[in-house]
Amino acid sequence: MTTEYWTCIGVDSNVPWPIKETKVTFDGYEFILRPETETLAPSIAFEHGSKGIDPDDALTISRRFMSSLSWVSKQGLRETTLAGGSKPIYIGKGQINRTRTNHFDPAYLPVLTERKPLLALALYRDALSTNNIAYQFLGLSRILNIISNSPYEQKKWINDNLDKIIDSEVLKIVGQIKNGSKSVGEHIYNSGRCAVAHAYSEPIVDPDDSKDIRRMHDELPLIKALAEIFIEHELNVKSQSTVSREHLYELAGFKDAISESIFKEILSKTSRRVKPSEIDITFTIGLRSKPVYCGLSKMTILESNMKNSILSLALSTDDKSVQIWIGLDFANEKLIYDPCNGMKFFDRHTNESLVAIKSFIQFKRDLFLNGCFEVRNAENNEILGYTNAYIPTVEIDTLAIEKIIFHIDDLLIHGR
Repeated sequence: MTTEYWTCIGVDSNVPWPIKETKVTFDGYEFILRPETETLAPSIAFEHGSKGIDPDDALTISRRFMSSLSWVSKQGLRETTLAGGSKPIYIGKGQINRTRTNHFDPAYLPVLTERKPLLALALYRDALSTNNIAYQFLGLSRILNIISNSPYEQKKWINDNLDKIIDSEVLKIVGQIKNGSKSVGEHIYNSGRCAVAHAYSEPIVDPDDSKDIRRMHDELPLIKALAEIFIEHELNVKSQSTVSREHLYELAGFKDAISESIFKEILSKTSRRVKPSEIDITFTIGLRSKPVYCGLSKMTILESNMKNSILSLALSTDDKSVQIWIGLDFANEKLIYDPCNGMKFFDRHTNESLVAIKSFIQFKRDLFLNGCFEVRNAENNEILGYTNAYIPTVEIDTLAIEKIIFHIDDLLIHGR
C-alpha cells in the first residue's frame, strides 16, 4: 500500500513567482508553487508517494519541471533547500526571492523525453541560476558542446548560425568581435569557453581581474542567445516567443476533440450546417487563471456551420439565458470571439437565469480587464483553446457593470 510522501524544494528564483499557492500541472504531475513570506522561502511541493514514485525519481521529475519553467521564462531557478516527509513541509527563509507576481500562468511548458533536449534545458537552468558571470558563460557554452566533441564543429556552428540572432544589442557584440578581425566562433570557443574551463595556457579568465570579468559580462548575452538558438533550432524545443508567435495554443485542444472527418471538411473549405450531434462536446467558457463562472460551465451547441475553414459555434446555457458565439479559424490558427456583438443574454425570469446572467456579466467585466478568453471541455476540464489578453479599443464603464451585478444580487436575495 502506497502512502503520501512529499518532496519540497526551496528555491531562489528570477522567475516571477506567484504570491499565493498555485497548482501547476507538468507532464501529468501536479506541483504546488508556494509563495515567499516574511519567514518562509518560495518553494515547490510535489506529492509522489501515493503514486509509487520514490524520492530520487521525484526529485528528477521536479528538476525537469524547474528546467522547463526556466526555459520558457529565460530566467534562473535554483534550488536552495530540500526536504521530504509525509506532509508538505514549508521551507525556512533563505535568500530573497527577487521577482513576484499575482498573475502566474505558465501556459506553455515543454515536456521532453529525449536525452539531449532534457540535458540542454538542465544545463540552461543551471547556468542561469549561478551568480558567477564566468561560470554562467561556461554553463551556456556546455550546451553547444552537445553538437559535437569537436572544437572545429562547435566553432563552425556558431559562425553558421549568427544570422539567426535578431536582438540588436547582441548583434552589436557580434560586430565588435568581428571588428577585432576575429572569427566569432573562434573567439567564443577559445576566449570564452576554454578560457574559463582551463588554467594552463592563455587565454585564461582570472576571477580577480576586473577586465576579464567585464568582458565575460559584456559577451554573456551572445552566448545566451547562441544557446537558445541551439536549443530551439537543433533540439526542436520551442521558445515562449515562438509559441506566442505561432499561437497554436488557440485551437490546439479542438484539433483533438473534433472528429477527423469534420476536421478534414473544415480544412477543405466545405460550406454546410453542422449538426450539434456531430460535435459532441459540452463547453465551459471562462478566462485563464480565473475561477469558473458557474453560469458558463456547461454550455452546449445551439447551432453550428463551417465555411472558409472556419467552424462557427453558437453556444448556449440550458435555458438559453446566455449565448456566446465563437469561431474556430483553423486556416489561421485563431480562436475568434466578439465580446460586443457575439455575446448576449436573455432574462427568463427565473433564479437560474439570473445566476447565469450574473456569471456572464462578471465574465465580461473580467474579460474587459485584459482577461484571456478560454474554452474548456466541461466533461474533463481539458483546455480546448485560449487567446492572449483582451485589449479594449473603447473605454469600459466598469462602475456601471458593478451596479448591474449588485442589482442582480438584490433580485436574487429579495426577489423581483
